[in-house]
Amino acid sequence: MALRHEVFEVADRLRARGVGVSLHNVIRELRYGGSKCAVGPHLPDWKAERTYLSRAEAA
Repeated sequence: MALRHEVFEVADRLRARGVGVSLHNVIRELRYGGSKCAVGPHLPDWKAERTYLSRAEAA
């Protein structure tokens, strides 16, 4: 099960590389994988704390 800090670390790395921070991309990058149920609750928190906008939202 993906922990909150793991999701945040992966999302930060993806963003630093210029890769979209999506549920799919985060799960793929997690060391032990993850599921939508495990990662999903943490990703909106990360986006809110980092004031992240997707490319579509930023356009």
